[in-house]
Amino acid sequence: MTDRTIPAAAGLCVTAGVVDSLALLRAGHYASHVTGTTTHGIAGVFEGDLSTGGMALLVVAAFAAGSAACGIVLTAPRSRNPARSAAGLVAVETVVIAVAGGILLAWPGGPGVPACVAMLGFAMGLQNATSTYLLKPWQRTTHITSNLTDLGSEIGMRLRRWAGRPSGEMLAAPDGDTLGSAAGAVLGFAAGAVAGCSLARMLGDAGVLAACVIPAFVALRLASDRPHPLGRRCSSPTRKDRS
Repeated sequence: MTDRTIPAAAGLCVTAGVVDSLALLRAGHYASHVTGTTTHGIAGVFEGDLSTGGMALLVVAAFAAGSAACGIVLTAPRSRNPARSAAGLVAVETVVIAVAGGILLAWPGGPGVPACVAMLGFAMGLQNATSTYLLKPWQRTTHITSNLTDLGSEIGMRLRRWAGRPSGEMLAAPDGDTLGSAAGAVLGFAAGAVAGCSLARMLGDAGVLAACVIPAFVALRLASDRPHPLGRRCSSPTRKDRS
């Protein structure tokens, strides 16, 4: 991880907060909160509300499709430079968010809503997979649950060691990278959510279109990182990977 990629990863956390809040406020569904969206979708279908349930499950499917698209790119024969791969994937995310915003502006309140939400879900799935495999140790830039879990556990281990040496060998040593990245991810997402709410209030549906600005800068920053700074591609998950 280089000095260039740390702010790039933080920018993606902000992007996730912006997109998720705008998707909720302007289209009525989360774009990256897949756990709750899955429950919402199944509950809606179970209760006979096929419209709500179907929309939620559409977001889940789109998120999975975005992750799959990242996997296709990562296993492509020409995918040799992690920085270039990350830049390209974030550039695709930027375009998808921009198109989603354009669709919502063109067809507000109608067929544009499910199309917009599905595309935003795809963008978040693409981003989460990209950060997981290419921006270590900043895993799960759209997933606050895992980041908050890592943050809490790291704080707990430090408190225990500060109070006295822990007994047993099962407790892992505190990890500075995990603490910093988890705290940055949580704060970045929260800041993005505040920004997204502000955009929704000031710009309405156009706020979704404006959300593509941050990932566009992230893609440019990653593209300017010429060396191979992002570590091994598709490495096996570590303690920091698990959600």
